[in-house]
Amino acid sequence: MEWFNIALARLRAIWRRDRVINDINEEMRLHVEMETQTNIDRGMRPAEAYGAALRSFGNMGRIRDIAYEIRGGGMIETLLQDTRYGWRMLLKHPGFTFVAVLTLGLSIGANTAIFSVVNGVLLKPLPYPEPERLERVFLQNSPTNRFGLSVADVQALEKNYQQTALVAAFRSQNITLTGGEVPEQIPCTFATGPFFKTLGVAPMLGRTFLPGEDRPGTDRVVVISHDFWQRRFAASPAAIGQHLTLDGVSYTIIGVMPPDFMSPEGGVPELWPILQLETPKRRGPFYLRVITRRNAGVSEQHEREALLRVARELFPQWSSSFTDANATYVAVPLKQVFTKDFGTTLFVLLGAVGCVLLIASVNVANLLLAKTTARQQEIAIRAALGAGRLRLVRQLLTESILLAVLGGATGLLLAVWGVHLLLALGPNNIPRLDEVKIDGWVLGFAALSALFSCLVFGLPASLYSVSPNLGDPLKGGGRGSSEVPGRRRLRDLLVVSEFALALPLLVGAGLMIHSFLKLQQVNPGFDPDHLLTVQLPLPALKYSRTEQAVNFHKELLRRIETLPGVKSASISTNLPLVGGETNNFNLEIRPTPPGESETVAEFMAVSPEYFRTLGVPLLKGRYLSEQDTADAQPVMVISQAMARRYFPTEDPIGMRLKTGGCRECDWTTIVGVVGDVKNEGLSAEDDSAMYCPFVQEPSNIRMMTLIVRAEVDPTNMVPAVRREVNSIDPDLALADIKTMDRLVSASLGPSRYRVVLLGIFATAALLLAAIGIYGVSAYAVSQRTHEIGIRIALGAQKRDILRLVVGQGMILSLIGVALGVAASVALTRSLSSLLYGVSSTDPVTFVAVVLLLIGVALLACYVPARRATNIDPMIALRNE
Repeated sequence: MEWFNIALARLRAIWRRDRVINDINEEMRLHVEMETQTNIDRGMRPAEAYGAALRSFGNMGRIRDIAYEIRGGGMIETLLQDTRYGWRMLLKHPGFTFVAVLTLGLSIGANTAIFSVVNGVLLKPLPYPEPERLERVFLQNSPTNRFGLSVADVQALEKNYQQTALVAAFRSQNITLTGGEVPEQIPCTFATGPFFKTLGVAPMLGRTFLPGEDRPGTDRVVVISHDFWQRRFAASPAAIGQHLTLDGVSYTIIGVMPPDFMSPEGGVPELWPILQLETPKRRGPFYLRVITRRNAGVSEQHEREALLRVARELFPQWSSSFTDANATYVAVPLKQVFTKDFGTTLFVLLGAVGCVLLIASVNVANLLLAKTTARQQEIAIRAALGAGRLRLVRQLLTESILLAVLGGATGLLLAVWGVHLLLALGPNNIPRLDEVKIDGWVLGFAALSALFSCLVFGLPASLYSVSPNLGDPLKGGGRGSSEVPGRRRLRDLLVVSEFALALPLLVGAGLMIHSFLKLQQVNPGFDPDHLLTVQLPLPALKYSRTEQAVNFHKELLRRIETLPGVKSASISTNLPLVGGETNNFNLEIRPTPPGESETVAEFMAVSPEYFRTLGVPLLKGRYLSEQDTADAQPVMVISQAMARRYFPTEDPIGMRLKTGGCRECDWTTIVGVVGDVKNEGLSAEDDSAMYCPFVQEPSNIRMMTLIVRAEVDPTNMVPAVRREVNSIDPDLALADIKTMDRLVSASLGPSRYRVVLLGIFATAALLLAAIGIYGVSAYAVSQRTHEIGIRIALGAQKRDILRLVVGQGMILSLIGVALGVAASVALTRSLSSLLYGVSSTDPVTFVAVVLLLIGVALLACYVPARRATNIDPMIALRNE
């Protein structure tokens, strides 16, 4: 409370200022009278004695101010005086104030908006208790290849990992909900019993899964989301105990989750049905996602050792169906899985706007230096009247703080709009975007940004504007007076720093643009025009036998192909660009040595018309055909990349292999080679892929995607496709309806996002750098008007004046560019993982950016130089 009492005393001192000042004046008067009487006693005349007494005291006004501050009223009152005076000075120069506040507001707003996304996506803890103990477990057989777990893996972990962590498995899919007016597809997450306990989240209503409910043969139960509860049951508590028919199976509702509950994969599915796992007959398929909560007191090292022990015990038991000596379990923090590679993107963007803030602050510093230079006579007069250097610096710094406050407030308002813009421009696969908002952390960051900018532009301008030599300004500091050397060097240094900061940002944007153009030129391997894709999940109970699902798809394809406006139709387990299932394989001519990992490639089950529907060319052999039935010899078509990689000298047609690590399976014969398709995305480096007839590989027969090539707008075919699906099975609903053009655009989304934002920030940096060099050149011309007038009067030509002014500005620009190139080489390495087909030190980009920046600097210097050539020497000399 001591600080409060001191502040209260000083505030009271302000309100009793007149009385305090009167007391000080009276005390000073008494001391002067006493000193005067002493001087008279020494033999001086009264007038002479009084003058000597005053001289002995010195500056009476300064003494009065010091005494007033000692009595508790000076500091706060001085601050208020400085604030009022600062406001008057800002209002007196509205053009300067507007430009400075707008410059700071835009840069602070951009920083705050980007930070709000970084905070929501990366920095905020996950919405679970003790989220640092949550991890995802993967199978990994190389540093870059992780995949899900099988039922055998999950059951082994549940049995042998309990002393280390809670274990839960889940998988996400769309499921058909019937019982309403029309069937509808609902996003669901099937989860084992410990799922909610592992996450540590309790239901808002009812309960979650009980131990044993995830065992086969028990009643089916489901937990529903808050949104589904409101939409389907009008938020009625009576929803608990009611039944939902999902894929033809009845589930009992047991609980409702809170509205802010989030899936460990991001987003909020509508339903969480219980996942009941049968005892497996083989190792695989690897489709389950596993989440664990490390027990209290268990270290990460102990966890890794426990996972290795489980792997050593389990893997030999299933060696007949899965052989991969390099495969093991790895635990990855859940937050790291959430953010994926978006962390690099967002931190790059945050660094970019940080550069913009620095450049903007440097520009404002230059503006302040120019403004305070014009106030040198005012500053000198105030100093001559008793103001100390610290007092003058405090006054100028107060004006800078006011600018920072105005810029921060403006930036915060712009950040609100900027957040909406970032969310609108952002690709759909950025996680946790719904949590991005302006909260206390973001407000604190905005305040720190304003403080940082104030330190950058306020301190140098304040310190260098108070010259220790007060004589020159008082003698006449007009337009032609020279600037203090230290202040001029500071302005030059600020301009150099602007260019040094702008160049890495421009290089980064240039690399991103170059990479994006390269990515756009990538041939996806198929023709995306007029293609419609529709997911068709089939209920497992209704289509329990493989023959039922096969017959459904055959009949549906027959009907779709006869629709008016349809060129062809096919089905596939995966879609190009979005990735999907991979499978390991073992070649007959080059079998994998015992103990080594089998190679993997993209694996798809397709109908015979798949390649013709997508426009994938046949390069060798034949396509799949209707004769490749379930009873026929297993066959496969491979991509050109796979043929080139694994059969470099042999003809792949007729070669045989086995997939999935199955030793007892029949050999699959390669019958064709087709063109490469970018199944894993446009930036994928390996296009190796295997295509099998869906009737011979029915493991995912209930999760196929329909692909239709239309002669018209493919979206116009949706009602007809829905009608044909429901004519075969009225309880089915279409899911995830998209055109292939939309998928191609979505695959470019992250790159487009980076290019747009970095391009905006780089443009802002370029403009600010241009304004900075223009301001320095223009100010130099105004300061050297007298000199330039004399030069012209003595016969200097226009080209001489141009060379003088432009040369001075270009020297600063070239120094900044040289420093920027060195910084760019070091900084752009962080972009390597975000680039495609472009080196982080791409010479074309570096040269183009350097030439652009030099060209802009030349133009910015030329404008004031051209104005300098038009100076009338007679008018210039007369004004001086």
